[in-house]
Amino acid sequence: MIEAGRRLPGSLSSHSPVVEEGDYLGWALTAGDFNADGYVDLLIGVPYEDLLCGVNSNRDAGAANVVYGATSGLSATAFPDQFLSQPCP
Repeated sequence: MIEAGRRLPGSLSSHSPVVEEGDYLGWALTAGDFNADGYVDLLIGVPYEDLLCGVNSNRDAGAANVVYGATSGLSATAFPDQFLSQPCP
């Protein structure tokens, strides 16, 4: 669990630089080989992530981060992670 106000490791920081109170980062986790490369990847749910849509925000829209596996294990820096969310209206 990452505490509110803490920076995320690796390239996850480019998507959500600070974990906000109430985002519930890590509330849901699942593992699988999402990119079919033979290594286990991790999907991290952020059910109450706020999304910025221009000057407006989509409060508690939710999102997910995918951290890909490699020979050395999970790494947000060996392969770029993915930030998945709904499109802005």
